[in-house]
Formats: sequence, structure tokens, C-alpha cells
Amino acid sequence: MRTTHRAAAILLLAFALAGCAQTAGSSSTAGAGHAGGSAGLGAIDASTPPPAAPGGGSGPDAPPAPSYPSDAGEYSRAAVSAWLAGDNGRLDQLRDPANMLFHSVGLGDYDRHYTFQWCQGAAGSSYCMFYNAVGDELRLHLSNPRLGGPHAIVDGEFHPLTFPPDMQAYAQECLDGWKAGNTARVGFLTTADALAHLNAIATGHRSDDWTFQDAQGAAGSSYLTWRNGSGDRIVFRFHNPGVVPGEGPQHRIVDVLWNP
Repeated sequence: MRTTHRAAAILLLAFALAGCAQTAGSSSTAGAGHAGGSAGLGAIDASTPPPAAPGGGSGPDAPPAPSYPSDAGEYSRAAVSAWLAGDNGRLDQLRDPANMLFHSVGLGDYDRHYTFQWCQGAAGSSYCMFYNAVGDELRLHLSNPRLGGPHAIVDGEFHPLTFPPDMQAYAQECLDGWKAGNTARVGFLTTADALAHLNAIATGHRSDDWTFQDAQGAAGSSYLTWRNGSGDRIVFRFHNPGVVPGEGPQHRIVDVLWNP
């Protein structure tokens, strides 16, 4: 009887040990399967470099690659926006290192509300124009082969609004502003009546080739005349110096006459 009981106890102990072994084996297998699944999905370990960030950086916090528009208008607007925002890093990506236009112009003394006007292309280049709220003109020269990449803005010109003391130069600045559609500039050079009369001239004449003809004086005024190829004339009238006490440099063109 005692022998039977001892055999039964040994048998139960064997079953218990077998169950423990099976449980341990199941746990080990599950762990291996989890690790194997992760490896199949691209697990990162000490031997695997981290994935490259967009733009060739390393790590998830690397900055994205800079974008470079392939359109000249968008490219020039990006540069002007960076310039006005003081983002020299972005501006340096877009301008040729030899092009110091933006640095030479500065921002302290000029109006900062620029508006894109147009882009024109010629011989592998694009020329894009911006006017600010007082009629200053910023023209950017872009290299077309560089569009879509860095440093496409290779040159440019800045022409601020001026008030020349010479009447012919003053009227020429107004005529050039009218031809270019620079309404802000023209508005600072003319009175309201003169502006209305100038704007009443058909816009098609803005593309005419205008040549200075002569200057004549009468009754305290000076009349300066420009003629186009068809014989049409635009006449700018000024007050002679001293006629209007305290007359300032702005709005010196007091009338515009159109003689077709």
C-alpha cells in the first residue's frame, strides 16, 4: 500500500514538472516571435542608423530641405518676403552670393509694403518688378537656368521715388511712372487734378515712345511737352518757382494736358 502511494506521488510530481517546463517554453517562444515581428518591420538597434530626415538631415528633428520655386515670379516673391522678414538665411539661399542688392538697399529708410507687379523674360533671364506703397521700384534679375535651385537672383536694381528740382527731370519721372503703371509714384508727383487728367489718357499710349519736345513759360507757369511718334502730345504744367509760397517738393505737376 505504501509502495502504491509512493508511486502515485512520484507520478504526480513528474506531471507537475512537465507542466512547468511547457509553460517556460511557451513564454520563450512568444518572446522570440515578438522580436522577430519587430525586426521584420524595420526595428532600430545599435547596428542600424536612424532614418534620414527629409532633405538629407539625420534624425527626426532635422529641418526640411529648402524649397526653390521653378517659376520666376514665385522665386522673386520668396526672396522679397525673406528680405522684408529679416530672414537672411532664407535670402542667402535664393540670392547669388555676389548679389548685394538687398544689403545695399536696407530697410530703415524705405516703405516696406511691396507688391509684385510682373516678370518678363529675355535671353535666359527673367526680370521681376515690385513697387512699394510710395512708388519705389525694386527690379530683380534672375537666371532662368538656376530656377528650381539655389542662388537664382543674380542682380537687381532699386529706384526710389525722388523729387528732382529740375522740372524736366521731375516730369520725366512722372511720365515713366505712368508708363510703368506705378500709380503710387505718379500720385506723389501730381496734384489730384493732374492725376485725373493723366489717367484719362488711353492706357494704350503708355507703350508709346515719348520724346521730350520743349519747355515754354506763360503767366507764372511752365509747360513741358512730350510727343509720341503719331504727333500726340502730353504737356505737364508746373508753377514757376516762387509763384506759390511754401510749395513743397511733392505734387509739383499741377495739371496735365492731352493734345492728340
